[in-house]
Amino acid sequence: MTIYLKKNRRNSTSQIAVYDLATHTENKQSYTGQTITRGKQLAMTFKLSDAKFAEFSTGLGQFTKAGKLWSFKNDYYEPDDTGGNYGHETCTQKPILLSAPANGKIPVTNR
Repeated sequence: MTIYLKKNRRNSTSQIAVYDLATHTENKQSYTGQTITRGKQLAMTFKLSDAKFAEFSTGLGQFTKAGKLWSFKNDYYEPDDTGGNYGHETCTQKPILLSAPANGKIPVTNR
């Protein structure tokens, strides 16, 4: 899965940063949502965009930096009619390319 974060500068402050979130999976599913950060803490909410009835997910995580690359560990919960599921994931920033993407989004990869 690849996660793209695009900073929403209008709604961000020096203490709180807000991002639009978009993810793309290997099986062509997409999720969209928002992320808010304070220091190295993050919270996110997103929905499955190609479902007939939207399913929402919520995550809580912590950023760390190894060398020049950022990563975050995320605990998430996804409710559904059968009680939902939860889990943990670690997402690591891809190395920065020589030129920035035209859309200004920063890719982060889930492993």
